[in-house]
Amino acid sequence: MTAAHHDATFSGEAIADALADRLAWRLHPASAGESQERAAGDLAQRVQAALSEPINFPAISQAMIPGDRVALTVEAMVPELVDTVGTVVQWLANHDVGGIDVVVSDDASDELMMDLAQRLGAAAKATRHQSDRRDSLMYLVADAGAEPVYVNRQLADADFVLPIRCRRSAIAGQSVDADQSDPAGVYPVFSDSASLQRFTRESTDDAGFRQNLSMTIGIQVVMWVEPTIDGQANRITCQIVSDAEHHNEPAEISKGVSPDQCRANAVVVIVDGDPHQQTWMNVTRAAIAGARHLNEEGLLVIWSQLQKDPPEQLGAILQRFVDSGDLDLPSLLDPAESDDGFPVVSPAEPLAKAFAQVMQDARVVLHSHLADEVVEDLGWGTVGSVKQLVRLLESQQEVGLIRAAQFLGPQLPETVADPTGIRHVDDTEQHSAIDRQDDIDSQDDGSEPPL
Repeated sequence: MTAAHHDATFSGEAIADALADRLAWRLHPASAGESQERAAGDLAQRVQAALSEPINFPAISQAMIPGDRVALTVEAMVPELVDTVGTVVQWLANHDVGGIDVVVSDDASDELMMDLAQRLGAAAKATRHQSDRRDSLMYLVADAGAEPVYVNRQLADADFVLPIRCRRSAIAGQSVDADQSDPAGVYPVFSDSASLQRFTRESTDDAGFRQNLSMTIGIQVVMWVEPTIDGQANRITCQIVSDAEHHNEPAEISKGVSPDQCRANAVVVIVDGDPHQQTWMNVTRAAIAGARHLNEEGLLVIWSQLQKDPPEQLGAILQRFVDSGDLDLPSLLDPAESDDGFPVVSPAEPLAKAFAQVMQDARVVLHSHLADEVVEDLGWGTVGSVKQLVRLLESQQEVGLIRAAQFLGPQLPETVADPTGIRHVDDTEQHSAIDRQDDIDSQDDGSEPPL
């Protein structure tokens, strides 16, 4: 089977327009706002203003002394990450710092790291966090169970640490207050793999421990980057860690219905943003956000511009689930260890666990730039164009749409649902609607104009 036809260009708003006659509601990140207007000034101006005028805090330059070593911890999903981090580094370099290290979360793609390195040049060194490499970690404290907690060595060695984070919105039914998490975002994202596994397995989150760990490192302020509805950078602020309210309810823009009441038998989630936003991690976040608004056994359409095949093992794990209805992750129970004695955590495991939970109650269809057989091996359907999407949803009287959906999903792998009790999913039903559309589209002459 060949890859499906794909639109030459992509616009979330064009998809919204195409589905306008059947949309029951639309959601997007709270920070995007109904006006969809970008904050004043270009990106560089907004970054520089945030550093010069933090909220209730002196200019960042006043929190450092000449010669200080600075470390930036960066979430890979920050909108316009390369230019945002590049501007921060340039600003810091103009304020007599002793050196700058940029540490990006371990879900960063190779392409993102290469583009970031090119943007930074000799001004700073960018590395991807490695949670199972002892030489990249340093012991910091013991947790409540007297287990050792390591953090990225560059954070521990730095004189000043500035986290750069994406401001997420809460997904339906999961309002999260600032005091329930660590606004600095260091633990467990930039800790060792053993701490990460302990964190994900425990049913309770010791928010106090997470905050105390950030205080031990000496983190004072956080830079927040808010997304627009099209996945770009909007308002940028620096804020004291203790004051950071980094979760908001998603904005609702139709029929006066609250986000928690927005449900439908079919939900379309769009992963808006540049190529660096088109990752499997973000597709997973978007899927979880959409599933929260989906009626049982409904249709979930994920509209992305994915170009890379799924991570190793993801297809095998999900295929095992499709065949048997049983998601078995033996490495979570008896994980392999690195040469340094830390468990090796496969990125496929949290993704598979999350998607298996979504597949428990939903039929999943994906738009991407992958070959159809790659997607179908995951147990999902494929949709290749907006015309196919409209036909697919013809029988649905009410459809929900979520723009920039990755920013409404949870932080992974921290908040992946427990996959116990997952039922078997028959993918015959899932593919039947798409197959009918493929039969129709195979007769097209390919002259459909791109949106």
